[in-house]
Parts: sequence; structure tokens; C-alpha cells
Amino acid sequence: MPRQQQLMLRMPWQHITFLDQQITTLNTEIAARLENFDDSRESLRDVDPQGQQVLREALVESGHAAAKTSTYFDAVYHRLAGRRGKKRAAVATGRHILTSAYAILKTPDRVYQDPGANYFVQRD
Repeated sequence: MPRQQQLMLRMPWQHITFLDQQITTLNTEIAARLENFDDSRESLRDVDPQGQQVLREALVESGHAAAKTSTYFDAVYHRLAGRRGKKRAAVATGRHILTSAYAILKTPDRVYQDPGANYFVQRD
């Protein structure tokens, strides 16, 4: 086989070998970082269906309650209620509340600032 063809075959093969090494390195790093969260993932798996139902009901109730405030969550609820209906808006608002609570707990050094009831008016 001519040297040019050998070179043309060797270069992609070397690149594939390099990428395999990079993937192995990244997989090792990801596994090391996820070890810290093994306990958390296990405890989340242990939530029984009854507990999930209670959480769902609490989030929907908090979504309905947020609709009666002058906050960002009120704006989320009313923005969605017109298009999707009150029940779906309450579920979505509850999800927003849960997401915000998670972010607050994950970054305790930051102070939560409510974007305000007119957030979407200012943004649009």
C-alpha cells in the first residue's frame, strides 16, 4: 500500500483512539462527581406513590395560593391560566415554585429576589 494511503488511514485511526481516551477520562470524572449524590438519588427513589401524590397535591395547592399574591408566581399563573386553563396553570405554577425552592436550597449563599408580578410585562 502506498505511503499516502497509509497516512490517510492512520490519521483517522489516531483521532478515534484520542477520542476514546477523552471519553474514558470524562466518564471517570462524571462517575467521581456523581458519587456525592448517590445517597440523594437513593432517598428520592424510596418515595412511595402515596408520598408522591401528597407532594403533587401540595404543589397544586401552592399554585392556586400563589395566584392570589402579587409575585412572580402570580404572573406565571395568570399568564398560563388564560391559555391553558386554571388547573394546568396551577400545576405549572407549583412546578415553578418547586424549581425555585430547589435553586434556593442548592445555592444557600444567594438571596432570592422575586422578579415581581410585572416580570413578563417588562420582559416582553
